[in-house]
Amino acid sequence: MKKKLQIFISSTYKDLQDERQAAVEAILGSNNIPAGMELFKAGNNSQWEIIKKWINDSDIYMLILGGRYGSIEPTSKKSYTQLEYEYAISKDIPVFATVLSDSFIKRKESIGSNPDDISEHSNKYLYDEFKKLVMSKMVKIVDDCKDIKLAIHESLSELKEDYDFEGWTRGVSDSTYNNLVEQNSKLVQEVNELKEQLKQKTDLKQPASTQSEFWNKEIILNVSGAVEFMEKLRNSQITLKINEIFQIIAPLIMTPTKSSKVKEDFEQSLKELYMPNNYSLYVEDNQFQKIKALLFSKQLIKLSKDTKDAELIELTSDGTETLIEMQN
Repeated sequence: MKKKLQIFISSTYKDLQDERQAAVEAILGSNNIPAGMELFKAGNNSQWEIIKKWINDSDIYMLILGGRYGSIEPTSKKSYTQLEYEYAISKDIPVFATVLSDSFIKRKESIGSNPDDISEHSNKYLYDEFKKLVMSKMVKIVDDCKDIKLAIHESLSELKEDYDFEGWTRGVSDSTYNNLVEQNSKLVQEVNELKEQLKQKTDLKQPASTQSEFWNKEIILNVSGAVEFMEKLRNSQITLKINEIFQIIAPLIMTPTKSSKVKEDFEQSLKELYMPNNYSLYVEDNQFQKIKALLFSKQLIKLSKDTKDAELIELTSDGTETLIEMQN
């Protein structure tokens, strides 16, 4: 089923209405879904939370950068446009930008009633710093609205080659849904039968005392995180037993899953369980590798590669049996 990608369009508001409209038309013309700040008003904290959710749910973040910096968020002293851009990057969402050329901006100034509405004067230094950041990433310089449409088509093609997007697909039909329900019912029955077999099965692989020693071994995780958005990261520690770690990770890898995604979901679970007041939480890469090595040594997980050479993690049959036993 063909995927539709959701693309979040970010820009300043008053000066780039025609350019945003061109972007919306190009995205719809490419059979994808536009989302953007037409739905929101900058300067409201509750709206900012909604904007972040929309960015999280989008496959791609697109910036249209003209000559203005935009409304300033009081706490960070950055524009909301820059906050959106940096937030998308922090969430590893693919980003690209169309940057209006100097000649394009000058033409807009010449036909507008007030040149100050087109170019930045009050926060010129902040604008220049933000533009420098944008220019260091994936950008296309545009001279008119037609160039914006062309840039979008080219950028989407390039990104689709580099990323395996989740995207959106049309809902299933009633008949397909009924078939899925029937298949799921059979799977539930098979799982219940497997649970019954496992209850009767004696584990002869290693002594119970050895197993208990392994599962009760404590791991001290060095973590870092911020309490608020854009706040400086703070270091901390969480102490967990291996069985606690396994029960968090195992449900995430019932099917082959990218190692980077497993780590991200593991960090989110730790945040919710042990540091719910934190805005973010990150586990050191070497410690996540140690966790993988421990579970791999006990044949609880297996590692493989996808077509783009990204590492995949999946429960083994022994790992699945262990998880079911723990949940009984």
